[in-house]
Amino acid sequence: MKKTIRITVLTALLLTLSLASAGTMAGAKTKNGFTYKITKNQVKIVSCSKNQKRIVIPNKIAGKKVTSLGANVWKKSSKVQTIVLPKYLKTIEKKQADYGWGNIAKKKNVFSTPFTGCSKLKNIKVAKGNKYFCSAKGVLYTKDKKSLIQYPCKKEGTEYIILQGVTSIGY
Repeated sequence: MKKTIRITVLTALLLTLSLASAGTMAGAKTKNGFTYKITKNQVKIVSCSKNQKRIVIPNKIAGKKVTSLGANVWKKSSKVQTIVLPKYLKTIEKKQADYGWGNIAKKKNVFSTPFTGCSKLKNIKVAKGNKYFCSAKGVLYTKDKKSLIQYPCKKEGTEYIILQGVTSIGY
């Protein structure tokens, strides 16, 4: 009897997890390794199955502007060293981290970003003409250069001087 109950509980747990996962991807489509959702004629990249050294996010998918990156886009991208962000990108999401890091998992200021999981990231570039973001020596800033958004975790060098005028680091 115990085996039957365990199997039933395990089956229920797996079904719950798969339904939760499906809910976050409901309505998503995939093209060239990018899983995306279209809302109000704009594209949000929700995940990327590409695991190569250089990833260029297209300016448009399905004829619509790519304007948003969801948190955890590259959650399991161990090879990515350079990411080129698109011209129309205006939103880079973050969410409360869901990692089992002991006590810090419950801290309110631990977040996941699209770059979480890019353990070899050295360089972030932004396509010319982007009105919201820019890159300085491979580091991601807001266009006005007042906020440093993302410093690549494997950026080469032993020292980095933050641009003058930066008033915030992170989101």
